[in-house]
Amino acid sequence: METQNKLDLKPYEKFLKIYTFLDKPILLGGTAMQYYNLRQTGHDLDMMISKRDKNNLIKKGYQLNLFGGKKETDVDSTFTNIENLDLDLVITLNQYDYEYFKREAKPVKGHNNLLVMSLEDLLITKVFAQKYDTRPKHKKDVQLIIQGIEIQQGYDPVKEKGYIPM
Repeated sequence: METQNKLDLKPYEKFLKIYTFLDKPILLGGTAMQYYNLRQTGHDLDMMISKRDKNNLIKKGYQLNLFGGKKETDVDSTFTNIENLDLDLVITLNQYDYEYFKREAKPVKGHNNLLVMSLEDLLITKVFAQKYDTRPKHKKDVQLIIQGIEIQQGYDPVKEKGYIPM
């Protein structure tokens, strides 16, 4: 599968001027979608970070936001719009964390210190997003990721006669 090397990583690059990650962040969300040439990214950059980086950022005074619960382990936890850079550093998504997604993550071409979430893991995150947020973009993202997985497996549904989008 062809991947996109022209990613807008400016928020990450600006943050690197004030923080050095202990573990390679994992691209997810729209930037991962763009990496796999599924669609353009949105306005912000989402990255999953390790517990070691989370603990380090908390020690440096950054505020962790909890979504869908009162404890970090309830649903989601994120450093939102860190340093006003349109950079979200995600700790958990539906209780899945860095160690879970790191297993299948791939190196980002041209960026030795970054990983990108696998298409299959990206699908998991978007299925949950679709469940909790009814905006049409999530349903479309699920369709695009499934198509991307099919192409990755050597099957191009667009070229096949009788393909009917979901």
